[in-house]
Amino acid sequence: MAPLDMSPRAVLKWEYETYLRVQRGLSGDTIYHCLRFYDRFLTAKFGTGLGDLNTVKPDDITGLIL
Repeated sequence: MAPLDMSPRAVLKWEYETYLRVQRGLSGDTIYHCLRFYDRFLTAKFGTGLGDLNTVKPDDITGLIL
């Protein structure tokens, strides 16, 4: 089921969730935690919107984890 919120960020989240469920076969609990990280990372990097994903660097990801 597609998201009701059709903003680029919400659509990307829905596509990511679908990938995790269908392609990766992850459990609901694992998907939940992946999506929490998705939200935390994008908020830290871009605020409430969806910025240019091409600007994401490995240091951005490790910086958030650390």
